[in-house]
Amino acid sequence: MPSGYSLEQVVAQREKDIDVLMDASRRSIVRHVTAMLGFMDRGAVVFDNGNLIRTHAHQGGRCARL
Repeated sequence: MPSGYSLEQVVAQREKDIDVLMDASRRSIVRHVTAMLGFMDRGAVVFDNGNLIRTHAHQGGRCARL
């Protein structure tokens, strides 16, 4: 679910224009991965859990080196 959206908003946006919803989702994923990379740069061990977050971040314009 994209950051800033309620469940009701997601359901409504999916019916109205799924491309807008997908774009918002990718922006949220990029934000998440950027935070993960920041933690990694500070010495934390970070990983994805098999949910393709790196692939989605790349599609959103962020190269993930996790």
